[in-house]
Amino acid sequence: MSRILFFGFCFLFSSFLQAQSALSGSVFDAKTNQPLVGASIVLDGTTIGTITDAAGQFSLSNLAKAQGIIVVDYLGYTSKRVSFDTNDASARQMIIRLQPSSVDLGEVVVRGIAEGQIKAIIEMKQAENIKNIVSAEQILTFPDLNAAEVLQRVPGITLQRDQGEGRF
Repeated sequence: MSRILFFGFCFLFSSFLQAQSALSGSVFDAKTNQPLVGASIVLDGTTIGTITDAAGQFSLSNLAKAQGIIVVDYLGYTSKRVSFDTNDASARQMIIRLQPSSVDLGEVVVRGIAEGQIKAIIEMKQAENIKNIVSAEQILTFPDLNAAEVLQRVPGITLQRDQGEGRF
């Protein structure tokens, strides 16, 4: 009698394990065929999910349903919804290829106003003698710490340093 109960229990336990489905597969870039590391795979409508490993492979186990839809997401790629059926042995090992997505931007207009620099160039051109003028706008673009270091950028100027910092 105890043997019959034992075998009955084993049969019920094995049928319970078969009811829990598993799904695995790989995620690749459709153009380069490179594995996508860290792609997100989520069972649609649930919080059950996983991410791909360094080889682009994933595994979802203990699925309550044998059929469903998974959503595959990866930054910079178009999301893909894939249906699955774990009863079909060939469909348990999925190969998913994601297409890179692109966003078309509209026109980009860059405007820059360099009034001080333009004035400095005009003034140097109109001078009767040779002048070098450094505008305040241009000084702001330099990484210099003091006025002496700014002036070293003018042609013909030599800078003397004291303890690594420009002094004279």
